[in-house]
Amino acid sequence: MSDKAFVRMTVQSPFTTVYPRYNRWHAVQALKQLEDFIILDCETSGVGKDAEVTEIAIVDYKSCDVLFNSLIHPYNLSDYESSKARSISGISKSELLKAPPLPQLWTEILNVLQSKHITAFNADFDMRMIRNSAQKWDIEAPPFNATCLMKLTTAFLNLDFWVSLEQAASYFSVDNIVAHRALADALVAREIVMKMKDESRFNNAVKTQKLEADTRRYHEQA
Repeated sequence: MSDKAFVRMTVQSPFTTVYPRYNRWHAVQALKQLEDFIILDCETSGVGKDAEVTEIAIVDYKSCDVLFNSLIHPYNLSDYESSKARSISGISKSELLKAPPLPQLWTEILNVLQSKHITAFNADFDMRMIRNSAQKWDIEAPPFNATCLMKLTTAFLNLDFWVSLEQAASYFSVDNIVAHRALADALVAREIVMKMKDESRFNNAVKTQKLEADTRRYHEQA
């Protein structure tokens, strides 16, 4: 390894790291652990600390069964109709007024979330929004353990900036016609994971074949 390819860490602290922090090797190791899990996606009323979930969908990775899919009446809808979130998702205020509030759905949502390991394309955001929404309704949400598929995909593609769901779908040639609706986005995320797993297995098979060919040549020449 050349001196240019190796960066010596002269400072070690919680605030010091190597960039990029993760790469394809890390992503492949994570994909090997992801076998039986669920994929979550949320639509929200915004992105700030006052934002809430307006739609949640949860899909089983192995079976592709839809385990949960519902619009959710937020605690506060006063500024929603003119919000950017409204224009992005296309979910109207009138639809949300007819939707059940989170307290009516919480037991069902929690049972699904606790049934298998959780993944989401932006897990930091989605899990934070779910917990924030629960807090507004005085619901005590337990800690959740989740894998972020956005970070995993970014590492798999060896990128330095977070890849969006749309960008990942384009790269892996996954149809993304109904973007920014929870169920559609969860299904797209599932397809992306499948593509990454397929590519990992293909690359591993190629390496194995090359190793076997090199071994045969070695024995033939010996």
